[in-house]
Amino acid sequence: MDCPKNVDMIVWPQTENGQVKWQMQDCVTGKSGGHNDYPELSVPWSTVSTAPHFTFQIVNGQGWQFAKDAAALWVSSGSQDPTKASTDWHVPAGSIHTSNPSPPDPSTDNTKLDFTDINHQQPATLHYTLNFVNGAQKSSTLDPIIDNGGCCKGLGHPVDFTSTSFLAGAAVGFILAIVLALIIVRYRRNTNPS
Repeated sequence: MDCPKNVDMIVWPQTENGQVKWQMQDCVTGKSGGHNDYPELSVPWSTVSTAPHFTFQIVNGQGWQFAKDAAALWVSSGSQDPTKASTDWHVPAGSIHTSNPSPPDPSTDNTKLDFTDINHQQPATLHYTLNFVNGAQKSSTLDPIIDNGGCCKGLGHPVDFTSTSFLAGAAVGFILAIVLALIIVRYRRNTNPS
């Protein structure tokens, strides 16, 4: 299936035995699949903290939309797919937004989902659930995985050399080193008077 421009994943409903099931396609790799075989969204390891922005879009939606904003995406770094409203620091709730990719066409309201994934520190497997609405109709959820590669590892420990906390810690360490050097010089002068 063709992907719209600037979209990472497309999803579409498929009716099987009277039940709506969801299909998903990765617009970068072209891989697609359905329930229990969704393509995995992979964020590679990076040397700097990254926060990739992802866009999902419903195509051939037959009236289906994403639930509104943060209700559309539940995320957990635990071992199971979330079954109720859930957030994780990797995907801040404030970064989750639904919109209309084809205004002013009301049939495409909330068929686009954008969110940010903070790929930081240790690698993590994020289980997420996408939620859909279409009036009173019920649908299965879509529950693929985001594989975060992590970042900024130095000697086995996560380090973000651009973070404010790292820079503040480095400044404090530098000042303490100067104070310690001054104390040592003063001590030596007092114990070895010339």
